[in-house]
Amino acid sequence: MLRKNTYNPKMIEKWFRKLLACKEEYGVADCDIYNMDEAGFRIGVGRSHKILTRSGNKRERMTDPDNRDYITSIEAISATGIALPPMLVVKAAHLQERWVVDTLNNQTALACSETGYSNDEINVEWIRHFNKYTVNNTAGQFRLLLLDGFSAHIEYDFVEFALHNRIILFTLPPHSTHFLQPLDVVCFQPLKHYHGEAIDYAVRTGNVEFNRIDFLAAFEGFRRSAFKTTTVLSAFQKTGIIPHNPQRVIAFLEEKQATNQPEDTEEEEEDIKADSDEPITPQTVSELHKAGRSFL
Repeated sequence: MLRKNTYNPKMIEKWFRKLLACKEEYGVADCDIYNMDEAGFRIGVGRSHKILTRSGNKRERMTDPDNRDYITSIEAISATGIALPPMLVVKAAHLQERWVVDTLNNQTALACSETGYSNDEINVEWIRHFNKYTVNNTAGQFRLLLLDGFSAHIEYDFVEFALHNRIILFTLPPHSTHFLQPLDVVCFQPLKHYHGEAIDYAVRTGNVEFNRIDFLAAFEGFRRSAFKTTTVLSAFQKTGIIPHNPQRVIAFLEEKQATNQPEDTEEEEEDIKADSDEPITPQTVSELHKAGRSFL
């Protein structure tokens, strides 16, 4: 069950103030702000279909692929409208050379896990990947990376790498990703839509398998359709992050609160204060070791 303060405007307003203060303290330019998140796919599972046929004809049908193996795409976008090269996590024990198909962008990183989900080790590899494609494209000394509070994203080695490479990790408040995380709010819906279209096209042209290689071959095309510059820019605008416009989100939350939430009690106000103290990258070695001990 979601916490009662999920839609509390005061908590979100405080988070926006902290974000602005962080940007000012470290001189973070808008063009050095990024958002990362993960999108999961069942390889052969797209959207449902409707078939038009003659009245009374019940034999017409379309066979869908039944490949439910999981692939995760770790994505990052910038406030300038750029979608960085992703990292794909494939469900497998080992990477295979035949997966590197010609249509897959050569900047896309591949990793594997037993589940197809990311893990601590993969997330460290991802932040190295992120650094590779952003370190030489900064306007200031620091980059700011917006991300959820998933434990693997604040694992010790992940945080340490960020610290030594001047990447500020700024986490989102609990249960807020569906209205505050740019990738969730705008980008992932069209990504899933175009994945479904890729499956549809494969089925209609006789490929009823749509396996791992088919997914990798189609990925660059449907991702490009989803991550257009205008879409990425819209993601930061709709969440009120760039340009800085908290009221865009707060107005939505106030409406939600008015229709669904009771008034806050004193106890809830203390809860909000505690929840909104979101962790960012430690700025000293002692802070880093203190953060590291909290993960053990």
